[in-house]
This record gives sequence, structure tokens and C-alpha cells, in this order.
Amino acid sequence: MRARTSVAVDVPIYVLARSLPPSKYKPGRSVARTLWLIAAGLLAVLIVGLVIGPGRRCCYCGHSKVDIAKLTIAKYADEAYPEFRAANPTRECPVALRELNEWMNAKDVQDPWGTSYVMTCGNHTILVGSAGEDATFGTADDLWSNE
Repeated sequence: MRARTSVAVDVPIYVLARSLPPSKYKPGRSVARTLWLIAAGLLAVLIVGLVIGPGRRCCYCGHSKVDIAKLTIAKYADEAYPEFRAANPTRECPVALRELNEWMNAKDVQDPWGTSYVMTCGNHTILVGSAGEDATFGTADDLWSNE
């Protein structure tokens, strides 16, 4: 058998370019496609915004109101109160729960249902509570920091 050998031939590039199949590229086509995709995305965002509605907000990062109230109560009792005691060694208790807001990321003392948190303080401890969803203390849905 005889081995094949390839021979290098000097062919001008324009001759090679003419022998290629025609390109499907059309100037401006990718720009038009990109603009169309942007318009479709904006339309989708608009539709989702109309479905959710302007008055509704997606908030609380998936936490329920009960979880938020429990976390807030625990933070008042376990973090803010010890900081208050360290800053005020001569005072056992704050006059109002609002005094602990200096060590909280909160400006008011209301639970997620709009009822004010309550506190009982004494013997170097604090008990913080929320009335829960029904906004009435003494019911089963009340939340307390010692639970």
C-alpha cells in the first residue's frame, strides 16, 4: 500500500472564502433579538406586579408573624435587657419597654398584629409578652419570653 501525502497549495484566501457556504448572519439580528427579550422580560415583570398588586408587599422573608413575635420577645429578654443592666448598674428594670429599644433594631414596641408588647421585671429578670393574633392577653395564643 502506498501512503497518502498531502501537498500544501497556496490558495488565496478570497478563493477559500468564496467556496464556503453562505452565512446565516444578518447584521442587526442579534440586537433585535436582545431588544425583544428585554421587552418580553419587562412585560413579565409588569404582569407579575399587577397580579401581586401595588398594596401588597412580600415581606418577613418567609417568617410567620408568630416567629417574628417570638424572635422579638427573645431579643428583648435575652439581649436587650442584659445590655440595659450593664449600662445601668443602679437600675434593676427599665421604666418602659421602649427604653430597651436602644439595643434593638426597632423603633416601636408593637407585635406584628399591632398590639404593644408588655413586660414584667424583677429579681434581675424580665418577662416580655405578646397578646398574639387575637390581641387579648390571657388566651392560648399569648407568647412569653420564658416559654
